[in-house]
Amino acid sequence: MSLDRLLVSVTRSGGVTGMRVQRAVDLDAVDADEAAAWRRLLADDAVRRPTTPARAVPDGYVYQLACEADDLDVTVAEQQLPAEHRTLLARAVRPG
Repeated sequence: MSLDRLLVSVTRSGGVTGMRVQRAVDLDAVDADEAAAWRRLLADDAVRRPTTPARAVPDGYVYQLACEADDLDVTVAEQQLPAEHRTLLARAVRPG
């Protein structure tokens, strides 16, 4: 897996309104700490090989993550992710 230059597409859907939000994150355009957090997320088995949740969470968010350079295209329920990753993804799709 090459992590030299990565563009990550993040799509969040679900929630109370069911709204779909899509953003792209260029790891060369964020600070070093943020880029390191993204690299941890991209390397995490919880992201790379998500399991089916034990039970659905009503109005829960679902994230689709795609990164061509990292050969990644997955969909994962927010509840399956560690807190660090949930915070990072929520920040990525926040308006502004």
